[in-house]
Amino acid sequence: MKEFLFNIAPNSYTLLLITFIVLVILLVLLRPQFRKYHQKQQKKALTYIKHFLIDVVNNYNNKEYIKLKIKELKKKIPLQRNYCKEMLIDEMILIKKKLSPEEAETITLVYRTLKLQKYSSSLINDSKIYKKCLGFYHYQTMNYSKGINKIMPYLKSKNQLLQSNASVAYLSLTNIATGNTLYQSKKTIKRNKEKIENLFYIQKYPYNSNIDFWLKAKKTSILLLGLKIAAHESNGNDTNAIIQLLSYKSNTVKKEALITIKKLHLQEAETTLLSLFEQFTPQLQEQSLQTLEVIGSKNTIDYLQDKMSFFESSELKNSATYCLETLLKKDITISSPKVTY
Repeated sequence: MKEFLFNIAPNSYTLLLITFIVLVILLVLLRPQFRKYHQKQQKKALTYIKHFLIDVVNNYNNKEYIKLKIKELKKKIPLQRNYCKEMLIDEMILIKKKLSPEEAETITLVYRTLKLQKYSSSLINDSKIYKKCLGFYHYQTMNYSKGINKIMPYLKSKNQLLQSNASVAYLSLTNIATGNTLYQSKKTIKRNKEKIENLFYIQKYPYNSNIDFWLKAKKTSILLLGLKIAAHESNGNDTNAIIQLLSYKSNTVKKEALITIKKLHLQEAETTLLSLFEQFTPQLQEQSLQTLEVIGSKNTIDYLQDKMSFFESSELKNSATYCLETLLKKDITISSPKVTY
């Protein structure tokens, strides 16, 4: 090798240097063109992906047609490229949120047929935490239940972000509506309360009398979660369970129960609420008055008129006065005879 280099004429070094410089210049000049070409290809693929997804959703009952469109998709876009897989999964997640459960199942079918779960799995195997979490999210939103075993090792991860995202994905894939949160740690539920609550809307789980365990659990964290979900999804079968929580030992649960009663306009709670009012802390009394503004009747009017001297703090007295005035206006409006012309 040394002899070869020694025998190269000095002019050859100059030629090699010039060639190298020219190549560098060409690469610098052509780089924007390569980027522009790549962006054009991405845009073209994305347009086709969007049309494809809309097409298969509109024909979600026709399995043979969907299989045909999937074959066409493989020919039209470079699915072997990761950027293409990412675009496809992102669009699938986006459109899935707007679909009915039946239509959403078609998106899951496409995900599995194209074996995109392998790409999601590669993300979970990656050393970067954000990629692992993205893989969890793919399994969660695509309802890929076979991915549970891949997620489980991270349920006890020392990294809080990994554990949090893995827990939510696990709950989603094991069907949160069956009560799996009962077996999760208090910290996990408390940390992920909002995410778990959102699963009911994202996954469109049915809320019915079969899951009244949410409102009868022993864990405060589950009770709070159940009340939040009931405030949005209640069908009326859980009214008594909600009212009973006004007597629960935790003031946090009592406050959430008062908020839920207000949101659901549960007039059935008025009698219980008035009987417990004087036992409540000032903070709970304040929330009770806000709730009574919505559900109160003549019983509340009589109670407040009789107990106005009970309120020592000016804040509570003002709230009680406002509640009373609000209910009196409602009472006058309801009792006033309609005038016909």
